[in-house]
Amino acid sequence: MGFLQEQGLEALHRLATGVLAYDSFRELALAEQAIRVEAATAARLASEAEERVRIAAMMARMKLADEQAEAARLAREGDPKYIAKIKNQKLRTRYGIDTHVEQHCFGRLMKILKRVDADQRLSQEDFVWLSSVGERYFSDQLRTAYHRLEADFFVSEFKKTGDPWMAVNASSQFRKCDCALDADSLLGTINVSQQKSSKLKSAICTTHGGVMRDLRRWDEALHLGKKAHALKADDYRPCTLLGAIHMETGNYSLGQEWYAKAVERGATVDSVDQDLRNIFFRAD
Repeated sequence: MGFLQEQGLEALHRLATGVLAYDSFRELALAEQAIRVEAATAARLASEAEERVRIAAMMARMKLADEQAEAARLAREGDPKYIAKIKNQKLRTRYGIDTHVEQHCFGRLMKILKRVDADQRLSQEDFVWLSSVGERYFSDQLRTAYHRLEADFFVSEFKKTGDPWMAVNASSQFRKCDCALDADSLLGTINVSQQKSSKLKSAICTTHGGVMRDLRRWDEALHLGKKAHALKADDYRPCTLLGAIHMETGNYSLGQEWYAKAVERGATVDSVDQDLRNIFFRAD
């Protein structure tokens, strides 16, 4: 019976104990029920009000945190050091350098990237550094940009001086940045038969043959390679070109013969091995 009183069911308790008649119980029970409903409603409204206050306080804290973060971002982005850091990151990304840059290499590498990005040639010292100490940062994108700058420089020199050797140098650089068509167009402006030097004629034919090899125009490549060899039979370069062409077209025995001739004329065994590795690597 004490349980009924604890739950606020006084009318039911009195009915159960015989103190209250049933008719009187109904009237009193309805009154108690109304009181309980009113109390529950008041408690719910109070709880909802507390929840609204809690949510409002939380939203205010979040707004303050967002405002503080935005203020910090604006201050950070206005900081020259931060601006320089972001620019450096974008520059490294542009040239495919996603590896960690050692502190002792950072300054020199960034100077190199800025020069390349400004279309300025690198010094010989910078190229040597990239090929040795900074080799891990010499990405494909950076190599392509470097060779393109070199090609553009030699093209400019060729236009100024008319020296065919500049066109040969430019074409070699074009090949290294996958611009064989540019090299073909450039070399096509030179009349080989009008050149006096056999060495120059052979060099032009060898370089143009290499361009045709890149373009997979095998017959033209072979013709130019043979012509270069006929012009300068003691030069190993036409031999390596012909060896490479035969290897890439499946004439392995002829390829080996021409590479052997190249070694006889001064090509190193290591350079020939490297050439063959590159050929087989591309074939895979």
